[in-house]
Amino acid sequence: MIPTDTPFEFKHLQFPVRLAFAMTINKAQGQSLQ
Repeated sequence: MIPTDTPFEFKHLQFPVRLAFAMTINKAQGQSLQ
């Protein structure tokens, strides 16, 4: 991996993880509300 590519790779990797994490929290909150 080239050091200059690291920030892009990190953001590219971090986005789907955050999206999945947010969806998991929303599901958990929805279940607890019911």
